[in-house]
Amino acid sequence: MRRLPVLQTNVEDDAPRRAPWQWVAIGAALAITLWIPLLTLSLWLRARVLAGVVPTDAAELGMHIRNASAGQKLLLMLSALGPVLVPWVFACAAAGALVGRFGGAARSKHAAYSGLAAAAAGIGVAALGGALDSAAAFASSVVALAGPAAAAGWLGGKFGERRRLKV
Repeated sequence: MRRLPVLQTNVEDDAPRRAPWQWVAIGAALAITLWIPLLTLSLWLRARVLAGVVPTDAAELGMHIRNASAGQKLLLMLSALGPVLVPWVFACAAAGALVGRFGGAARSKHAAYSGLAAAAAGIGVAALGGALDSAAAFASSVVALAGPAAAAGWLGGKFGERRRLKV
């Protein structure tokens, strides 16, 4: 009678090896996939929290900004950037953790590259949609998305590398 092993000791050898650039693409796709629902939820929550505080009409909002103090302008800027950047950083860190944990030959630098690739994809879609019609809008989008994406991806990659199975 032949007995089959119940527990496999080396599971990773059965899986096909992927090149690190493939993990960069997987991480970028995951970051975008995670970011979109988190962004939707975040912007919905922002609209509910600021419903009675910030005017929705463009003319009223412009007058409100002109009459605001420096501290109020800073809070308005944070209320506009925060709901976009917090889910972005979380999504890039989670995607980087996946790359770091399961990436085989991919390391934390590849997780950072996946964040940069996700930022490039997001900026490219925004540019194709006409949202980045000026050089200033394009440059500020690159700075606001690419830097945090690379940093969060790298940190997530480091986190994932520490949780790899030691075979």
